[in-house]
Amino acid sequence: MKNNCTWLLCLALIGYNQALQAQDDCGQTLIQAERAYYTGRFGEVRTLLATCLASGFDKDQKTEAYRLIALSAIFSRNFERADTSLLHMLKNNPQYEFTPQDPPEFKKRVEHFKVHPLVEVTANLGVVQPFFKVNQVYNTRLLPAAVSYEGNTGVHIGLSANYYFTKNISARVGYEWQHYSFTIQNEDSLNTGLLTEKESRSQWQLALGYSYNLKKFSLQAYAGVAYATLQTADGYLVLNRNSSSDEIDFSYSTLPQRAKNQWRPLLELKVNLPQKDKWMFSLSVRYEFGIQNMTDADNRFSDPGRAATFEWIEDDFKSSTLLISFGISKLFYNVKLP
Repeated sequence: MKNNCTWLLCLALIGYNQALQAQDDCGQTLIQAERAYYTGRFGEVRTLLATCLASGFDKDQKTEAYRLIALSAIFSRNFERADTSLLHMLKNNPQYEFTPQDPPEFKKRVEHFKVHPLVEVTANLGVVQPFFKVNQVYNTRLLPAAVSYEGNTGVHIGLSANYYFTKNISARVGYEWQHYSFTIQNEDSLNTGLLTEKESRSQWQLALGYSYNLKKFSLQAYAGVAYATLQTADGYLVLNRNSSSDEIDFSYSTLPQRAKNQWRPLLELKVNLPQKDKWMFSLSVRYEFGIQNMTDADNRFSDPGRAATFEWIEDDFKSSTLLISFGISKLFYNVKLP
């Protein structure tokens, strides 16, 4: 067994050394091809680079090799070969940046190509902050009641995919999980009730986006809709009698009193940072509008005994959310001549 491991280690080292040697040899080949181009021996460039393009060049070397072949073809007036080489160059490096050594003829042919993402896959992680609007306050007694809702910051994680119809217009579909909590305080002259509720929801989202490209950054604006499903809702209710020191507390699931599914319109602004090898980091801010009542009006008294004991009835309220997230995307490009 020990001898087998030794042989495997030796073979791995030999293979690694051969790969390094091939890399060095191809580096020298690239230098020779550059000399051939700059001395006007255009016909030799493609021949010199053919073997290493098949296997041996790293990503940056491939870009430079295709560039040299394209330049040689342009000045040999073989424009079909030049376009083929440029196509390979841009597929290898869609974010190619011109250098001072690139002649105008080269830039002009590169700019003929349409280069934009075709598919973008994004994973994101961030925070979610709920905001509440109370439509109707319910109370067990015919007494004036004051109610306050306060949302606590939670977390969300999601995965989405964009399909680009053009360079600027795309459609996005995504799946997301959110978890946050909030507190409800309901007070009248006899009682003060405090409910702390933790909720987890999953949601699908569909949105249309428009991209605006800057020199190093890009901005994307989205408008769409989310379909949210409430997965869990757990409450902890504390009731204080104002006339005494009595306190009653109770833990229970608030899921039966909540609306199970909701449609939520959304708006989002996404800032994409400079790309690195088809990977991209981003920061996004999204606001989801709560347009439906979160309380199931038909099931407000799901437990009449508890309602009578705790003197607590669910209010009608809506919840909107602000989400701030950090994302990482993998881009798959479409490169073609018009």
